Amino acid sequence: GCFFGSIFCFLFGEKLGRRKCIMLGCIVLSIGAALQASANTIPQMIVGRIVAGLGNGMNTSTIPVWHAEMMKAHKRGKGLAVELAINIL
Repeated sequence: GCFFGSIFCFLFGEKLGRRKCIMLGCIVLSIGAALQASANTIPQMIVGRIVAGLGNGMNTSTIPVWHAEMMKAHKRGKGLAVELAINIL
């Protein structure tokens, strides 16, 4: 799911813009989380994981770029390192 979400942003990100891609990724991720939370069967859980992966891929490929563009140059390295650490955590 993450792979296809990032490919989606690669293909359509310039047309939509970073903010809309992030909002769309959050909506898709929330839908995937709701599917996982309400899962009664294994196939529903798998579908929820795939949908959440799509949203996560969209956000993971878009947010760091947007964040780097918004930060001042002398704080960019530290800010992106903190963001990556939080993402891994």
